[in-house]
Amino acid sequence: AAVVLVWLRRGVRDGFPVFFAALIPAAFWMYQGDLGPLLVLVGSTVLAQVLRQTVDWRWVLAVSLLVGAGFSVVLNSLLPPVMDALMVRLEPLLQNMGQSLTAPAELDAGQYKEVLPFALLVLMPPILQIASLLCLALGRSWQAALYNPGGLTVEFGALQLPRWLIVVLFAGLLLLPGAGGDPRSSDVGEVLFMLGILCAVPLIAQGLAIAHGLVSQGRIQPFWLVMLYAGLLFLPPLYPLLIVLAVVDVFFNLRGIGSDRASDHRNKED
Repeated sequence: AAVVLVWLRRGVRDGFPVFFAALIPAAFWMYQGDLGPLLVLVGSTVLAQVLRQTVDWRWVLAVSLLVGAGFSVVLNSLLPPVMDALMVRLEPLLQNMGQSLTAPAELDAGQYKEVLPFALLVLMPPILQIASLLCLALGRSWQAALYNPGGLTVEFGALQLPRWLIVVLFAGLLLLPGAGGDPRSSDVGEVLFMLGILCAVPLIAQGLAIAHGLVSQGRIQPFWLVMLYAGLLFLPPLYPLLIVLAVVDVFFNLRGIGSDRASDHRNKED
């Protein structure tokens, strides 16, 4: 987020030294087997450059899909050996878990060894994609607090992805995960499954933008926005709700209905 702040305000020339300083601990973590900090650092910096050039969060979310796909390529190339070593270390624990499970529907130890690496390889790219967007938003909020207080809420609250893009993303979310059959049985199925999950991230961001827009219009209290973000940490069903909210907004313009009525009322009073 600190790299994003300098990059947005000062550009590549002043941002690169800060990026290089952050690269040192990220490289150390990579050497320890954790690629996450390095990938988020690179991803958030790329998105910061996009936001600096376009001043448009729609482009940021679109490019975040490419960033997430890039994360998947890197992780699928570098992470399997790490996962194999991790599974060897976890094997005694998995054996104990398998022996303690009595319900026939539960996974045995061998199935855990098959499912866990797949789940991590598929879920980590969108998680890192979200982390990159959050770092970008945090850095942008610092910039707004320093130079334009309240600007981020208005800016993000006005975000509106094109209708065709929301429809395509929603269709991809629904269709791609099952298009390749069992994702664990083929590379094509795994890629399609991962791409389907990546499609959910811009839709979730659009749902959050609607909530921010309603707050900036004064139609809901900021308290509920805080509760929404807190709930995202503990209530996974909120994510599908945000996706549905983004799709519904395409047809009903949730942020525009109340504002149009208020504008008409003010015009009548005038």
